[in-house]
Amino acid sequence: MIFLIFLIFLIFLIFYKTKKYDEKAYKLQKKMIKTKIYNSIVQTKHQ
Repeated sequence: MIFLIFLIFLIFLIFYKTKKYDEKAYKLQKKMIKTKIYNSIVQTKHQ
């Protein structure tokens, strides 16, 4: 029983840490996607 509670707590902790990391990664990814879109638009206009 105690082991089960510990396991759930551990999973929650890992999930919480990954969520925080994911938010940073998501923001970074959004920036990269915006830059890619911007670059492709610029390239299309120049052609």
